Amino acid sequence: MYLLGAYLHDDALPDPISPLKKLARGPKLHWRDSVPHVRKEACRVIGSSSARHLIVLASPLVHGAHEEQARQQALMTLVTILACDYDVGRLVLEHRQRKQDDKDQATVAIARQSGMISTRFSLQHAYGDEEPHLWVPDQVLGAYGDARTGKTTNWNLLAASVRLETIQPTR
Repeated sequence: MYLLGAYLHDDALPDPISPLKKLARGPKLHWRDSVPHVRKEACRVIGSSSARHLIVLASPLVHGAHEEQARQQALMTLVTILACDYDVGRLVLEHRQRKQDDKDQATVAIARQSGMISTRFSLQHAYGDEEPHLWVPDQVLGAYGDARTGKTTNWNLLAASVRLETIQPTR
């Protein structure tokens, strides 16, 4: 499976960033680097906020379909839902390698050119240690991934505020 997520940040509502910053043990809060009690507290903070979240699950990864292909298909779904269902005009994703970021930009350009999203929709990439809003979907995706393996405690704190969309990636 491949997971891609977004935190629907509303400037008019309080967000969980300030309390999450207190949980970070380094330059950013990252699910894989956190100990269990920090994960639980992060999910409690996020779950008690008014934040909404979107996860696109690309599954199953069929033979011959690479993770990057699944990501681009998940990204197309993510931006379409964000733009059409939530009137979002800007998505910030965590910076990866330049070539991978360029693929993300190309996918969004296709969505714009095909009329699936507004020509004004923008995609930006940022480093996780420079943009703490990226920590929120990391925590949500981590909790969801754990729940898929039967560890549901943290996910139960968040599930009510998450929209989950499943796609079947193709080659």
